[in-house]
Amino acid sequence: MVEVLVVASIVALAFLPMIDVFRSGSRQLEQTQPYHQAVFLGEKCLEESRLGAEEDPYFLSRLLVDGYGAEPAPVTGGRHPFFAVLEDTAVPWGRIEPSEDGAIQKESGPLHDQVEPFIAAVQSNLTQGSPPQPPEAEARVQFDWIDGRDKAMRYELIAAVRVWVPRTKVEVPVPAGEELELAKAIEPGATQGIGALAAARGADAEKLRAVAKLLVYGREARSTAERATALAATLRAEVLGASEGPARDGKALRLGRLDEAMAARTCSLLQQMRPPLEALAQALPPGALGEPAPSKALLTEAVELVRLTLDGFQKSVGAALADYGALARQEFVPSGWRPSLHVALLRLAKMAALTYPWPDRKPLHAYLAELAAYYRGRMPHMVHFCEQEDQLVESLEQTWPLSAAAADARKAREAYAAAAMKLLLYSAPPAPQ
Repeated sequence: MVEVLVVASIVALAFLPMIDVFRSGSRQLEQTQPYHQAVFLGEKCLEESRLGAEEDPYFLSRLLVDGYGAEPAPVTGGRHPFFAVLEDTAVPWGRIEPSEDGAIQKESGPLHDQVEPFIAAVQSNLTQGSPPQPPEAEARVQFDWIDGRDKAMRYELIAAVRVWVPRTKVEVPVPAGEELELAKAIEPGATQGIGALAAARGADAEKLRAVAKLLVYGREARSTAERATALAATLRAEVLGASEGPARDGKALRLGRLDEAMAARTCSLLQQMRPPLEALAQALPPGALGEPAPSKALLTEAVELVRLTLDGFQKSVGAALADYGALARQEFVPSGWRPSLHVALLRLAKMAALTYPWPDRKPLHAYLAELAAYYRGRMPHMVHFCEQEDQLVESLEQTWPLSAAAADARKAREAYAAAAMKLLLYSAPPAPQ
């Protein structure tokens, strides 16, 4: 009996430290578990921020200016916007709406108990880079909770998010030795710049330079159009000859991007043409182009080149709208394509609205309302994008980054008729008797 008691005592003494170890491990697990949960919840918020910044150009402003998600709020009960909806729990299936579908409620079971202590806040900041470096932005997610020792705890995660930098124009490379190139447009064998050529001919330098610019940029537009037209014809033939599927859709998307790139390039060339067109439209008195004056054939070429550029711009915008629209209307398109197609269609529609003013902007409002209805319950960031765009439709001239480019293209078209008439009717001064 004594031996049994001794053995029992030894076993008890051996197990007591082990019990203490297990108890200590349990306390450590209870203390560290909230950190693991905060990591998972934080990753959810960061992914939401990254996705929002990718889909919605206004998302960063929503964080910075509107304070979306910045106010500390509990994770449960749908009280924080980043946790407003947990899953699709109500009809119509496939659409998730905060007013219809479930957030993290008590009915969610153990999940609710695990995350109930957490208070979430999402903030952001923007750092302006020194040109040519773009600005940088980051989202900061913060979680607060009270641990088992009644001590306030905090955990933060930070991630970079996309910053949308608006483009105001497509740059047209200036030819090397631009002054000489302009002179050669008037006189192919010129060895000096356009200023020297104007002085030698006794011409108005501004008017002669204007004619030369129309020739240089018009020829650039013509050669660009010829290359793009040949490539577009090949792509269209391939699209028509291909069977339905990803390969055909890929070629159709390339075709749309080619037509849009052509529209952007032509628009930029029209921006370059606007000043010389307006200068020639104002006045072109006899003798302004010097002696000898540019030939009638050269002046006619300048007029025809501008006409081709204006027509090419309008046709490219229309072709791109048709290409993207045909893809977007398909019942099935590759994953992730539809939002970018809708945004491209909106971009082109705004350019058309500003370049060839519509009687009203109702079609744009209707298009944005249709897009918002389509994305509601599917992609909330796209819904916010459409709502923001709809508010700006009536003030595109002041708010759209490409409005200046569109205005230049429209003004070039408006000045074309007067400039063309003056060039075609230009005459040299009568010879002295």
